[in-house]
Amino acid sequence: MIFRLKIVQDGYYKCICDFTPKILLDQIDSLINIQTDIGRGRAWLFFALNDNLTESYMKCFQDNKKSVKRYYTTDSIVSDTQVIERENWFLKN
Repeated sequence: MIFRLKIVQDGYYKCICDFTPKILLDQIDSLINIQTDIGRGRAWLFFALNDNLTESYMKCFQDNKKSVKRYYTTDSIVSDTQVIERENWFLKN
């Protein structure tokens, strides 16, 4: 998810904040050991995998083209609808 970010050092956390429920963002922000957006992005991914929401969030990348365009280059994986659909198929099976 970090591949082809426009600003790599910020990570993907700012992008996912656009479509992640506020209650989860608050929970991640309350983690005292995490100080950077890279760490918050990793925590978000942990929660997504742990709660079996990865497929849903991948769909959010697909549906939120404006956010993706703001943070990712046009040739990024999350900008490619076919790649997202293929990833979702793998996550289901």
